[in-house]
Amino acid sequence: MFTLNWSPNEGVYYQGRLYGRAVTNPFWLDGKALDEWSGLELIDLSVRQGDLFATALPSVSLPVDYRASNEIVETYPIGQSYGDADRKLELDRLELGTTENRLFFRFSAPNGDRSKPMQVSVRLRTDQGETREARIVENFSAVGFEPFNKRPGRIAIEWESVRYMDRDLGFEFTLDGAKIKEGIGKRQGTVRMDSNERIDRLLHTDILLNELIYDERGLDFSILYESDKGLKKPYVRLASETPNSIPVEMSEEDRERNSVNLPLIVRVFNADGEEKNIGQSGSGSGERYDAFIENPFGEEAEELRVSVTNLLVEWGIDWKTEVTIPAGH
Repeated sequence: MFTLNWSPNEGVYYQGRLYGRAVTNPFWLDGKALDEWSGLELIDLSVRQGDLFATALPSVSLPVDYRASNEIVETYPIGQSYGDADRKLELDRLELGTTENRLFFRFSAPNGDRSKPMQVSVRLRTDQGETREARIVENFSAVGFEPFNKRPGRIAIEWESVRYMDRDLGFEFTLDGAKIKEGIGKRQGTVRMDSNERIDRLLHTDILLNELIYDERGLDFSILYESDKGLKKPYVRLASETPNSIPVEMSEEDRERNSVNLPLIVRVFNADGEEKNIGQSGSGSGERYDAFIENPFGEEAEELRVSVTNLLVEWGIDWKTEVTIPAGH
């Protein structure tokens, strides 16, 4: 047996009692799953500890009820907003359930639908001393939290940041193949070259070409974001993340679909406009990410143009509000 998203020692404490929930796979008889037509009316539950049955405790017979039912969810409207003329966050409602709590919101930025919330930092605190945190956005409009163990009377919502993808924001830079090959020289194996060349500056953030690593497989470059020191909330700055690349062989329709939904898309072109293959990519320590160009140079050490689009923007805020929860039934 297993319990949805609860471990065996967790449950809900309500009116002096601790309630747990268990779920089991369907019962099978003669190769068929038992259902409401099987005539099964009772199930005997026995307490088991390790490999031994606790014989001191009697088994419990439960009537079988085949009526399917949905989880009972309590919904509490919020209807509060925070922001300015450029960015706005609106809290719509809070749903409390036995398997998940969900906070629904709307986010808007200067370029409307071309900005999508990708990550958030929000915390729920109850008057019963419980705290839940969330960072993952579902369908651009909600975040999920683990359920509470005790029914709260008040829930404080503390919102710290929204990271969103801006499809209108991007930058380009070039990699000088001749200069890179000169730096490699006749050295063998992996060659590491520090750069720290400033590529661009956007939203209180310096964008640096941090490092180049070259071996027989190709060239890896890393990008570093350095935000202005002492930024006070509310602020906006660039945020790093594992970059994405769109395969060269992908159809135009699929390429367009990916360019709409993926943040931090990295693409590399040679002087003739031909796109190079991007291999592995990832995020490093701090506000840093990198991408790998497979076999970047032919016989001639050509110049490469690197394009990074759909940048991630972090909107740092400090907004707190509260929801009152009436006593349970």
